[in-house]
Amino acid sequence: MKVCPDCSACFDDDAAVCPSDDATLEESLPGLRVIAGKYRIDRLLGIGGMGVVFRARHLALEKSFALKVIELSPPVDPETEARFRLEAAALGRLRHPNIVDVTDFGIDGRNAGLAYLVMEYLEGRTLAEYCLTHRPPSIETCMSVLEGVAAAIDYAHANGVIHRDLKPSNVFLVGLPDGQSKPKVLDFGLARFFSPNGIASSDATTKRRNAQIDRPSFRLAREAFQAIHVRDAAYIVGTPGYMAPEVLRREQATPSVDIYSLGVIAYEIFTGQVPQTPPQADDCQPAAVSRGVLPPSQINSALPAEIDDAVLQLLSTRVSDRPDVAAIAVDRIRRAIAAAKVREWHSRERPRRLGVAVACALVLTLTAGLSWQTEPLQLVERNLIDARIALSAVQPPDPRLLVISLDDATLAADNRALAQRADEFGTVVDEIFRHEARAIAIDLLLPESWSTSTPFVTTVLRHPDRLTLAALSLPTGEVVGPECARGVITSALGAERASALFGLVNLAVDADGVTRRPVVAFRDASGGRRDAFAGRAANTFFGDSFARPQADVSDAAWIDFRVDPAAIRRLSWINVSDAFRQQPDLFRSRLVLIGGDFAGSGDDHAVPHRSDSSGRVSGLVVQALIANTILTGFPVRGVSTVPALLIMTPLTTLFGFLVLSGQRLTWPLSLLLLGLVVYAVTAFVVFYSFALVLPIVGPVTMCVAATAVAVAVRQYLGGPPSPDPSP
Repeated sequence: MKVCPDCSACFDDDAAVCPSDDATLEESLPGLRVIAGKYRIDRLLGIGGMGVVFRARHLALEKSFALKVIELSPPVDPETEARFRLEAAALGRLRHPNIVDVTDFGIDGRNAGLAYLVMEYLEGRTLAEYCLTHRPPSIETCMSVLEGVAAAIDYAHANGVIHRDLKPSNVFLVGLPDGQSKPKVLDFGLARFFSPNGIASSDATTKRRNAQIDRPSFRLAREAFQAIHVRDAAYIVGTPGYMAPEVLRREQATPSVDIYSLGVIAYEIFTGQVPQTPPQADDCQPAAVSRGVLPPSQINSALPAEIDDAVLQLLSTRVSDRPDVAAIAVDRIRRAIAAAKVREWHSRERPRRLGVAVACALVLTLTAGLSWQTEPLQLVERNLIDARIALSAVQPPDPRLLVISLDDATLAADNRALAQRADEFGTVVDEIFRHEARAIAIDLLLPESWSTSTPFVTTVLRHPDRLTLAALSLPTGEVVGPECARGVITSALGAERASALFGLVNLAVDADGVTRRPVVAFRDASGGRRDAFAGRAANTFFGDSFARPQADVSDAAWIDFRVDPAAIRRLSWINVSDAFRQQPDLFRSRLVLIGGDFAGSGDDHAVPHRSDSSGRVSGLVVQALIANTILTGFPVRGVSTVPALLIMTPLTTLFGFLVLSGQRLTWPLSLLLLGLVVYAVTAFVVFYSFALVLPIVGPVTMCVAATAVAVAVRQYLGGPPSPDPSP
């Protein structure tokens, strides 16, 4: 390109003068202001190549057109006229938004056979002119130009036309109302017809269009210019620097020559220079165009390295290495740019968003301990624990446990009130001790009248360290039951030791009314320690070897409801005497629990259960299950809050980071859902295998909350750029 020193206008290198020079117009067109009697020329637009382009106005339509003539001095050369007709035929058959429209052509006989070609009048500037003032253009502008040119040449190829002279000066940028530019390909003066039927294409529409290319009018056009094509093969046709290597080797032109020229244009607008020095006339050998080309990103540091391969593939010296379709080639560049944007975004944003994810996880960790304790979440958690118990394998009870119940059969045989049975109980309990029972616990609130029963008092005083009596703390703070030890027992043992005989039968009942936790000790109003009934019984059974719990209710322990209550060894009170005779070893080394278990007692409690049970059992059975849990060493334990939080913190950080930095929300959310399902299933499997209670609702809530916060933060910060190459 040349730049006029007077007006700074740009024109082709082979043009002698600036096209804006009106004096040149007058000298060039003496008396030729009207062409073919239809067009009045009013301005010279450009001089170069095989023709001169004017702005002309149609006399009848009063509309401006671009009018191209091939010579200003007749007679017209026959070969030039043939080329001119070839360009008209090529453009006339092409109707595409990115190709200049041809509306008319002919030979003006009144002007010594002056050949003319009428095209749409375009306002704007050529790509070559644009690049002179924008070195280099923005990447988005480059892609817009390349996509338009690619669409044009693909359409031309589909219609059997090869341009053969693609270069920036033959790409016109038409200004649009929104300030953008639309490229239009010009100057098909070196165009060549071919049959595109053998070119592979995946586009069904293109295939159908290709099938119509060989209609008679096109065949005649090819035959008419066959002589020109033959001569073209004898010498090099095109613009140095933009010609494909096979053209320099004087091989027949194929659509791939336009693909190569598109690559040169891409390289030039990206870097501001052509990929190699234009060969001279004596340097048109394959070796001259086969030398290595620097990757575009090494010339223009603003370019991402990802586009290098896509651009250099277009410049391959081997035709087979170039893409067959220009749009695919440009799409590869677009995808490379999109990939570079994603890479740059991740390198910049990942550390920042990891910090945000860590901060969110820490905040949720600090608040999770409180949120997990809310009653709605606790209720769901407890129900999930019940479900694990219902699905677990049934466990056998501890064989050292024996339950003696005052059942319906006992009351049917002897319906005396409890106050009247002190002597009987004192005698039987003492006999059980004689049969070598290790400890006995009586789960009955004994009346004060028992304190005057000699057999009962004697038994208590004989075995104070192996006997547990029941007491109940009322909502008013009053404790009932110890009155049975007043008088002689308290005087003999002392107040403190007499008080230690009793264990509170109160149970830890959850908000939903179900008993799940094994209470082994309580704290009174003054902060003192009061044994629970089952805890005191276990203490008397184990003696000094029993490790007394320091907490009131252990958060890590659960009553082992895997044990079937019906499987606990049980004996009716009316059969105890017979057992002394028939099974004298039944009581040896056992913890014996004695209590009421009859219909209408009002002492029934809701417990976790299987589908084949009612879910309500007597207080005696609950105490037996608690005692069994203590005897077996609290086999069912849960993970406390702190370890659970420590485990969930990195997981919530991970999910938050994936949401904040992931390309799409679909897969991190799917991963979250899958992870939560796997965790829930794992919690059931771990309970089944190891009787370890993993919290489910708390961790799930924490992960969901962390993900929800991350989604909200992502909406504010924005996600990564899309890898979709569409503009």
